[in-house]
Amino acid sequence: MNIKFTWTWPALLFLRRLLRRLGINPYLMQLLYGNDYEEAYDLELESLIQPGDVIWDVGANIGYYSRKFLQQTGPDGCVVAFEPSDRNFNELTSSIGCSSNFIAFNVGLGAENETTFFNQGLDPIGATSRISKDPTEDSVKVSIFTGDTMCSLHNLSYPNVLKIDVEGSELEVLKGIPIVLSSPSLYAIGVEVHFSILDQDGRSNVARLILEVLKNNSFICKFVDPSHLIATRNR
Repeated sequence: MNIKFTWTWPALLFLRRLLRRLGINPYLMQLLYGNDYEEAYDLELESLIQPGDVIWDVGANIGYYSRKFLQQTGPDGCVVAFEPSDRNFNELTSSIGCSSNFIAFNVGLGAENETTFFNQGLDPIGATSRISKDPTEDSVKVSIFTGDTMCSLHNLSYPNVLKIDVEGSELEVLKGIPIVLSSPSLYAIGVEVHFSILDQDGRSNVARLILEVLKNNSFICKFVDPSHLIATRNR
């Protein structure tokens, strides 16, 4: 039987640094969570969704979460997906097909409106794809908008639930949605914090800044596993 924990921030930070130095982080995660590492996060995030909710899937990839969200929010709700990769976006839209309560944008969300570079991951589901300021010969240009700008341009409803999985650009997404974050309709946020990418980029302080942004907007934050953060406030 797998052991489940809710992680406090100081304990999580200490444990991650210690295990990274010892080189045993993957083995401990296997022991604690088995083969389905994200199960606790998935279940908790899904438990917060109610029929009729508007859900933003930021970093929708090929639609794993978007498909689940559509089932949960039902015909009276809406799922809005953001995915900057052309390849991932084509798979996302083809796998879901036409749906009156699904809107997909072939853009990424960030801290400002810009055109930047995107490195497509080599894995078959595109899970390691990411925005990059340092392009390679295989990089492609993609469009990035703030979430607040997208609301203004497309008359989008503010989300009730926001899921963010953007391979190290989590803080940038939050910086681009001050109006969305202040909206009383938003009551739950799920974030995958990519600690290894942040460490590689010399931005180890970003996880702390993510928590500060959320707490400053009256969210109560907890890590349901060493990478996944759930933030909630009263509906």
